[in-house]
Amino acid sequence: MAREEYDKEVAARREAEQEMKALRTKFLEQAKRLAQVDQEQKQQESLKRQSKDLRNSVVGMEKHLSQLRAEVALSTAQVAELAALGKDEYVVTSLSTRLSSVLS
Repeated sequence: MAREEYDKEVAARREAEQEMKALRTKFLEQAKRLAQVDQEQKQQESLKRQSKDLRNSVVGMEKHLSQLRAEVALSTAQVAELAALGKDEYVVTSLSTRLSSVLS
C-alpha cells in the first residue's frame, strides 16, 4: 500500500514536471513572438521616419527649384531689359538658352 502511494506521488510529480516544462516552452515561444513584434514595430517606425524625412527633403528641393526658376526668369527679364537698351537681341537669346539648360 505504501508502495502504491509512493508510485502515485512519483507519477503525479513527473506529470507536474512535464506540464511545467511544456508551460516553459510555451512561455519562451511567446517571448520570442513578442520580441519579433517589437522589432517589426521598431522597423516600421524607422521606415515612417525615413519616409517623412525624404518627403520633407523633396518638398524642400521643390521649393528651391521654384526659387531658382524665379531667379532665372528675373535674370532673363533683366538681361532683356538691358539688351533692349543696347538693342542686342543675341545676348537675351543666348542667356535664356543657357539658363534654361541649367534647369533642365
